[in-house]
Amino acid sequence: YEKESVIIKPFLGPNVALMMTDSFSYTNHLPMSGNSEVGIITGIRGGRKGFSPLIEGDNDGLIKPEHTLLGTEKEAVRIHDEHTRLTQNPRVIKMVIGFLKDGTFMMEK
Repeated sequence: YEKESVIIKPFLGPNVALMMTDSFSYTNHLPMSGNSEVGIITGIRGGRKGFSPLIEGDNDGLIKPEHTLLGTEKEAVRIHDEHTRLTQNPRVIKMVIGFLKDGTFMMEK
């Protein structure tokens, strides 16, 4: 993941270092309440190659889905969309509301 960080740092700035997922990273030292529920939504292209040709494997243009996992999440889902568009995606918005209300991304049909 460090190789990816070097590639995208010029675009995201110095805060990309805070998003690393190794055991020494800032992210892995944040306090977490024992009763917090975490849900992760990751973008994917859905093939062997992702949105960014600079990142090996499927990705959302900025990160590989497997690099978003914390190991403590209640749910993790992958959506066919780019990283920067996830917050605008109507399906993602409904899923986030569902998770906040009911503790699950699963939507009623």
